[in-house]
Amino acid sequence: MVEGSVPPRERPFGVSLLAFLALLSAVITILVAPVGGWVVLALVLVSGALAYGLWELKSWAWTLALLFWAFGFVDALWMLGQNNIGTNLIVGPAVVVYLRNRTSGCCSGTDSGRPATRRPPS
Repeated sequence: MVEGSVPPRERPFGVSLLAFLALLSAVITILVAPVGGWVVLALVLVSGALAYGLWELKSWAWTLALLFWAFGFVDALWMLGQNNIGTNLIVGPAVVVYLRNRTSGCCSGTDSGRPATRRPPS
């Protein structure tokens, strides 16, 4: 390793699983959603960006994942009111709990589960 370089971070299994689920969400949306529409395009783009960000451990992916799956949970609650059961009724809260868990280490390089903050130079 080059002196002064940062060692590569290891991606936790849970983060890899979330990246896969986000990519799967994008693919399923493309395959089953009605053609066209800004909502479909936005969902595909956000899902794809989330999959990339989680896979690459980008700090912004933590926040986007929280928003993405929290929105999915709210959508599942709305669907429940329409007598439909969505997977995000369980998956959404489980993901939010995982990301809020201080030991997940998602996208931070630390064990905080939150994006890393810069330390002042010594």
